[in-house]
Amino acid sequence: MKIFFVSKNRHKYEELKNIISKRKKVIYESLGSDLELIFHELKIRELQTDSFEKLVREKVLMAFKELQRPVLVEHTALYINAFNRLPGLQTKHFYEKLDAQGIIDYCIYKNDFKAEAITWLGFCDGKNIEIVEGRLKGRIVEKLKSAKDVFDWDCIFIPNIKNNNNEKTFAEFENKKDEISMRKIAWETLENKLLQMCSNLERNADYQRTVDELAKLIKKRKVMLFLGAGISASMELPDWGKLLGELGKELGYDEDIFKTYGDYMVLAEYAKKRKNNDWGEFFETKFDLSKVPNYEENLKINEIYQIISDFDFPVVYTTNYDQILENYLALNNIPFQPIVKMQDMDNISSDVMRIIKFHGDAKDSKGKVLSESEYFERMDFEDFRDILLQADLLQYHVFFLGYSLSDINVKLILYRANNRWKKQGGGKKAFIFSTTPNQIREEIFSKNNITTIHGEKADKKEGTLQFLRDLQQAKRELEKKETGGDI
Repeated sequence: MKIFFVSKNRHKYEELKNIISKRKKVIYESLGSDLELIFHELKIRELQTDSFEKLVREKVLMAFKELQRPVLVEHTALYINAFNRLPGLQTKHFYEKLDAQGIIDYCIYKNDFKAEAITWLGFCDGKNIEIVEGRLKGRIVEKLKSAKDVFDWDCIFIPNIKNNNNEKTFAEFENKKDEISMRKIAWETLENKLLQMCSNLERNADYQRTVDELAKLIKKRKVMLFLGAGISASMELPDWGKLLGELGKELGYDEDIFKTYGDYMVLAEYAKKRKNNDWGEFFETKFDLSKVPNYEENLKINEIYQIISDFDFPVVYTTNYDQILENYLALNNIPFQPIVKMQDMDNISSDVMRIIKFHGDAKDSKGKVLSESEYFERMDFEDFRDILLQADLLQYHVFFLGYSLSDINVKLILYRANNRWKKQGGGKKAFIFSTTPNQIREEIFSKNNITTIHGEKADKKEGTLQFLRDLQQAKRELEKKETGGDI
């Protein structure tokens, strides 16, 4: 079982990881499996509130929204009597301003050194949120020994625990701090709740079986690829958020304010109207691959595109406007046939990969589907590419890569394809790889003969690459069997 600890603070992760490792046997006996805590670095904006429940709940919700996996967040506060129980939830900022000696001096002035340290852990299993706490009373030191190379306020807090006759601070306990800390108390409370919560977790047990099934179909050249913007991101092209921000700035808006006015299709519609004749030029400039630093050098060694080309798909549909895939194939002398306009259909060879630019090409000022009105016009499905797609859907299984499960392109295409397959009694399948699992959408998709695949890596680029490696390896294993171990 894997839980992602989401934080910017690796020190907290290491301490909690040590706590869990020392309880490995107890955890296994309780859960029936090992527990792996994985660090995921992410800065989470903290609510300015006096309610720990609101603060921790917001942190765990933001973490889950990012990863869509079991996540754990933490917040630790120090309550000092001399400061009327401040700094509380805002300990980090308070400590940075006053520093260790400043806090000690004020406690001396008030002649009150009592303090309490509290750690809250927030855990989300994908269905529910659990918040637990660990409390440890103590006191602030009267004289600072050393604050060098010490984690936050560990150098000023003396915990009230048995056998601490020498009044050691947290810092002086060094590696044994995790045996007596409020973080350990909080974890043990959460640990007792994990068994019930983790029974809710959906297992990705069919991952390898699905990978093998897809690899077998790819090997037989019975799969067409739908390639989305998530793959272009591996070559550092601007995503829609950045692109729309720059559009807003050019139109005189603060970029964050501009993005509050609608989804990207609405904003693109507005920008297209305002920029008029300059619209095509702006768009082509932003997708000018020659301006991407070290573009050719990085593309030549891009493993994601290398594996995609190795699969030798008979046909690739892409809603991307860029020409990264085409550039990769050209650099490696792999033949392909780009199809942007109807004239491109002439002289197509069945032995050459077709690349259909389903929403147009960055260099084609008239054929792009970007704004809201352009999407609406395409929804009549009378474009030659739509007709071509309907024919290919009867011949090939579909594999979506680089798309979100909520992408309107995916949902609409699959809805129409599934209806056609049902009416015609066809047995074609659809596969979609997602770096962020979504239990609800996956269940809905499965009822419509759509198999969702997701790996265990939270990082989108690393997760996609690991999946493609697994798929490539599965295909090679099949080839070895056919050739008696020689390929």
